[in-house]
Amino acid sequence: MIHHGEIERVEVRRFADARTGREVRQVSPNGCSNSTNYFYMTCFTPGDDYLFYNSTRSGLNQVHAAHLESGETRRVTSVTGGVGPYAWNLHPSGRELFFVSERRARAMDLQTGEVRTVFDPAQHPWMKDSAVKPPLRFSGDGRFLCFQFVHDPQECVAPNMWSHYGLVRYARSGIGRAACDGSEGRRVYLHNEDMQHVMFCPASADLLTFATWPDYQNHAPLPENHRARAWMVDLEADFARPWLIAPKGFRATHEYWSPDGRRMFFHKRQVDDIWSPPRWVPCWVSYMDRQTGRQTDFFMSETQQLNHSICTPDGRRVVSDNDDFRHPNELLLIDVETGKAETLWWRNMACRARGAQDGGPVMSATGRLVAATSDCSGEMQVYVTEL
Repeated sequence: MIHHGEIERVEVRRFADARTGREVRQVSPNGCSNSTNYFYMTCFTPGDDYLFYNSTRSGLNQVHAAHLESGETRRVTSVTGGVGPYAWNLHPSGRELFFVSERRARAMDLQTGEVRTVFDPAQHPWMKDSAVKPPLRFSGDGRFLCFQFVHDPQECVAPNMWSHYGLVRYARSGIGRAACDGSEGRRVYLHNEDMQHVMFCPASADLLTFATWPDYQNHAPLPENHRARAWMVDLEADFARPWLIAPKGFRATHEYWSPDGRRMFFHKRQVDDIWSPPRWVPCWVSYMDRQTGRQTDFFMSETQQLNHSICTPDGRRVVSDNDDFRHPNELLLIDVETGKAETLWWRNMACRARGAQDGGPVMSATGRLVAATSDCSGEMQVYVTEL
């Protein structure tokens, strides 16, 4: 149970999807902008009782928690300046909400509302006056969190090899790791360019991956190591190496680990050359085996613009969105073993509502529920459906 936060009553609106008949629940309030967190973040409590999401109901973007049966909603944070998507993550235990505020990583006890500092950059000279950059990701055992920081603020410029839109400006970044109880913090790795999507491999708190930035995947003449989408950092072995490398003529996007750390899932698209943006279709949903490095495509669509996906806790099924905002679009449930897919519901996200953003579907810890954002009503709202 969550006992902290101002209580707000929200009527849970239930309806059947017109095309699939599956029940869908709107759990967020009307009259404001609401959204789930990014697809690989924790948003459900362990028993699927509560869903955490962002809402501007109070004026600023704050984190709210909705009880999925009663509709009782609590505004969990009241942070000056707000707490936007990607800046918070629910600890897997469901007892604390971690977030970034005033350059620090902090945690709120959801029973008492007490806030403590987990990691303060000012106490660690290796941070070089940098701030903690979200997202905050947890190790598989829940003991550690990782984050990104800038270790060299001098601006660098590189050609934009992701699309044909000019130059990329970036600062060199590194990875930090902190104990969730606040007892320790350490520098993990310094990269000679920028990075994104820093996360633990759930199998070990000593294994982390990150996606490179600038992104060089579209430039086929480059060596494979230079075209890597993601790198692996091994703390115990004290080295980092290119990890997820798509075949030439393709690019990998939106990677994430299966909960057991055996597979890295990702989406794959075709690219023509450095001067052309990647094609939306055809698109593949794939995974790479951590032990063998073998890449397997288990689903392909020639019409759907598959962008974000997340797997069930057992890794056997994947829920993917279709980000073709120009046409009716759906959430798909895909069987990893057979590649068979079924439509969960037609959310028809159009990204036209004020404050519209789409971070993809988020999975519950039990694998029973999935939440997603849609502006099909004209407002950004959060919806939940059962698998």
